[in-house]
Parts: sequence; C-alpha cells; structure tokens
Amino acid sequence: PPPDEQIIEEQRPANIVLVSIDGLRSDRIGLGSAAQKTTPNLDVLAQTGASFVFSFSQANASLLSHASMLTGLYASEIHRPSYLEYIVPDQTLTLSEVLDALGYDTGGFVGGGTMSGTLGFQQGFDVYLQSKDHFGGLKETSTMAIDWLDALEANENPFFVFLHGYDCQQPFLPSGSFEHTSSTVVPPLDGLLHTPQFTARVYDGVMYPGFEPESAAHTVGLTVSLPSNVVQLGTYASDKTNQADATRMGESDLQHVMEHYDSSVLAADTHIGEFLDALTQRGLLDNTLIVITSGHGAELLEHGAYDHRSNLYDTSTRVPLILAGGALPEALRGRAVDNIAQTIDITPTILDMAGTVAPAGSRGRSLLALDQDDQGEEVQVVFQEGVLGQIAARTRNWRLVFAGADLTSPSFNEALRNMPIDGGQFQLFDLQNDPNETLDVLHSHKQVATALRERMLAWREALMTGTTRMDIDPKLREELRQRGYW
Repeated sequence: PPPDEQIIEEQRPANIVLVSIDGLRSDRIGLGSAAQKTTPNLDVLAQTGASFVFSFSQANASLLSHASMLTGLYASEIHRPSYLEYIVPDQTLTLSEVLDALGYDTGGFVGGGTMSGTLGFQQGFDVYLQSKDHFGGLKETSTMAIDWLDALEANENPFFVFLHGYDCQQPFLPSGSFEHTSSTVVPPLDGLLHTPQFTARVYDGVMYPGFEPESAAHTVGLTVSLPSNVVQLGTYASDKTNQADATRMGESDLQHVMEHYDSSVLAADTHIGEFLDALTQRGLLDNTLIVITSGHGAELLEHGAYDHRSNLYDTSTRVPLILAGGALPEALRGRAVDNIAQTIDITPTILDMAGTVAPAGSRGRSLLALDQDDQGEEVQVVFQEGVLGQIAARTRNWRLVFAGADLTSPSFNEALRNMPIDGGQFQLFDLQNDPNETLDVLHSHKQVATALRERMLAWREALMTGTTRMDIDPKLREELRQRGYW
C-alpha cells in the first residue's frame, strides 16, 4: 500500500476482545497445572501472551463481579449490594461507554441470566445480544459475535467485543460430543445429573432429593436462584429426619461430576479456539488485544457443595487472567507474571490499550505497565465482596473473611471496626499450609488477622457508596469528557 495508507494502518487503535468464561477456576486449566488437558487453546494464549499466576475476581457471583470488571469499581460503589436489587445504574460510567465515545464499534454477546441487558450491562454497546437459553454458552455467543463483525461496514473503526458464556457453571452439562469426553463408562448417576437442580441438592457428597432450592424475582423481573440456598441446604442436611431419602454418592459418582465439569471447560476452550480462528481468517487478530478471564470460579464440594456464591475462597474467586493477541506489547509476550492481578484491573488495562486513561475514581491499574524490567508496584491485598454479605482480604499467603454484618447496612464499617477479632465473625486462612482453606487459624495468628482487619477497614472507609453516587446529566457527562475528566 502507499506510504500514507501504511501510516494510517500503523496508527489505527487496537481492536479489543474481552472473554469471560463464567465458572472457570484457574486450577482447572493448563495454566494452573491441571492434570486434565482440557484447555489447549487457552494454554497457547498463555504461553504466547501474558498469564497472571495470582489473579482474582472482586466478587463471587456473575452480576456483581462483572459490574466491577466492566467499570473498574468495587460492586458496592456501583449500587447498593443487595442481590435482588443490584443493577449497573445509568449514571455509572462503563468500559463500553468510554470505548464507544472513543469511536469503537461495541458489541456485547452474553449468556443471559444475570448478565442480561436489563440489569444495566447494555450501556455503551451498539449491539448487546444474549443467548436464547437462560444461561447460554460460548458456542452461541461467539457465533453471534462473528456474525456481528461480518456485518460491520468497511470502515476504519476499531471494535470492542465482550464475549461471555456460562459454559463452566453448574449444573455442568456440556452439549453434544463434549458431554463425556473423559468417561469410558457412564454410571447410573448420569441420568440424575440431567434432572433439574441436581447439583443444588448435593452436600458433602450426599444427594438430598427432598431439598427444594428457592428462587425469587429480581427487581427488573428476572427470576434468580437465591445465594442462601447453600446455607439452607447445609441446615437441611444436618437434620437427621432428612436422611431417609438421602443417597451418598460413591467415588465414581463424584469423579463423574468432575468429568462433567472438565468437559464443560473443554467445550468453552474449543469455542474460544474457533472464535480466534475466525478472527485470524478475517485478518483481525494481528491488531487485537485478547483478554481472557472469568467472573468467578466454582466450588466442587471442597467446602460442602457445588456452588460459588456462598463463600469467597480461592475455589470461588481465583480465576484465570490472560492477555494475548497481536496488539499485546512485545515486552509482555511469553510471560508468566507473578504479580497479583484482579479483574478490577481489566477496565484500566483495556483503556490503556485504547490510548486513554481509566475514569476518575477507578480502583484498578493497567496491567500493560508491567514491562519486562520493571514489574511495577506490587499489589499487596485483594479485596472481595460476596453476595451473602461477606468481605475478604486476600494476600499472597493469607485470607481474612468477615461475615459479621449486613453489607448493605450503614453501620457495616462500625461493625467491622468494633467486633472482637476472635468473636466468631472473622476467619483467617493460611494459604501456604492450607490451600483449600479448610482450617481457621485466627486464634493462633491474631496479629496477622488484626493487621488485615485494619487494611480491610481502610478499604471500606475509602469506598464511595452505590446509594450516593451522583446522577450525572448526559450532556454534562459529555462536557466533562471533552474537558478531560476521564
């Protein structure tokens, strides 16, 4: 091409693809040294791009976690953290709104459920489509994304694709040929796996057919299962009168459920690989940044249930985070980055790639700043919020959990400050010696717990609150944008 065209091509902003595989925990992929070879495509991305070894989500449920991921704020800064009321309000500035203002074509393709556009996630997207299924997967959403890219007019606009699927979320039922990829024998239990709410009725390896999980209506009209179901299931299981119809699952049964999960991971990986192949065939991958992550992990009976919303342990909140693609800076390629990373870093990272800064007040940082020679200032503590009102502070070696007050209460910080550290509302886990977080060691490490409580309190006191965020007029917002306020 003529020199002028070469200059235009060189200066064109990078395309950006953000992929969220809900339910994917980092230790079940090759990057996490999983024995199961279920992620060949993600493994290649990790090897050729930047993979973050210590990466965490800010919440343990899709709704709150993605709200944080797509704004760079903590969930309780965006809206009052009540699960059946939670939305992303119009006045919250989102990643897609910033990219749209920068001239990006923006498309969101999600699995529905609690990623529905009616919850506010559609803001800033030219197109926001969701699966026909209530909790759809990447096979459908990636096809919609490619169709949208093919329909874009031939112009010089960069694009932003947000691709999401519930492939790895319970009940772990991958479709078609993926269903039994690692099983040679299909046990009788397999039929039960296909019954409604099967995984929601298993506690400590015992299936309780008489337990009825509850659902409720969200304020926008969606029906959602209640996060408290796991707590109720534990209570149900402890009642001896409910043992008569209970069935203890054998080791082969438990292994078969795990195989279903791993098959779900393989399905998600395959569909991502197909999507990336489609980008390559269209000549789009060379100028694209690919970000791979998850809104949360998955409990696989480590703490009693098949779940993710009842706790903030690593099983529920330690997620993959991979940066890859032709637009990734050379200094970050082929690196396993040891720095702590968080999904709240994704918005600043993407906006850095787009050539701008994150909106004022954003809590994360750009991961592109971690160049080859200087890995930047180390994040010392990851802060997390749970949909049952817990909060957690996670360092490299410790996790402190506080569950002693209602997260929506104005007196939450007072309770956090004043409750006795050894009064039963706090738990401390030593990740070096207890990676599964099964043993509370607070009584033998009160000094560690007290220091982490101080960090936790400072974090909470510095937060804006979702109930008091100013409603900015759209014209004023645009004026502020033009004046460089974000």
